[in-house]
Amino acid sequence: MLILAYHRVNPEVRDGLSVSPDTLRQHLATLVDRGWDNAVLEEVLGEGPSSLPKKSFAVTLDDGYQDNYFHAKPVLEEMGVRATVYLVSSMIDSHRPFPWLKLNAPDRFDEMDLHMTTEQLDGSRGVFTYGSHTATHPMLSELEIGPARDEIARSKSDLERRLGIDVSTFCYPAGNFNAGTVDLVREAGYAAAVVTPNRYIPETMHTLHRVGIYSHITPRLFAVKTSRMFEVAQRNRLFWETRSRVAKLRST
Repeated sequence: MLILAYHRVNPEVRDGLSVSPDTLRQHLATLVDRGWDNAVLEEVLGEGPSSLPKKSFAVTLDDGYQDNYFHAKPVLEEMGVRATVYLVSSMIDSHRPFPWLKLNAPDRFDEMDLHMTTEQLDGSRGVFTYGSHTATHPMLSELEIGPARDEIARSKSDLERRLGIDVSTFCYPAGNFNAGTVDLVREAGYAAAVVTPNRYIPETMHTLHRVGIYSHITPRLFAVKTSRMFEVAQRNRLFWETRSRVAKLRST
């Protein structure tokens, strides 16, 4: 199963994590034209990665920006595609920009830079399902076990109480985790968790691989990143070791 990882969908393409609505539409049309079926991760969980449907794709959106509501949702509705949005629970209804945006441009943000509201989340359930992206979006591997446990468990309970749903999937902020973090995710009762690999990561139900889609992804690169060849490469330790060596050579 192909799991796509998006963040922002915005006609202004504000940063490297953004794609335009037209680009999202093009990506979805490419997969549908290939004969792929859309699946929602929470609805197809099984006993292991091999139980996930073949030639299916899931769409995920990290962080819960309001541009998901205003720009991604209409495209998904048009294409008949559903997506999982990974929410930062403490940011809902906060009416403040995400902390990293304030650091980068403290005087430049608008409603598109805010987290979706409870009203928007409730009104999007036919298109969106929801998972946890922690309570405050920390780097989990840098936390002591107590605070890490709280971030992972509190987000789940907060979202379930606020939205009246079962939150069964988790997404590691910035792909940052260690073995202890994965244990805490299992302990909190999540059936699965996703990660966009930036290194060799063995795949389990709590480290399901995603394909990161960013502003620089051209149509040709999208075709490569959604190919069987790339899927196999992501699961290969040698691929990541070679990539690391090439990166070091380029930096010297």
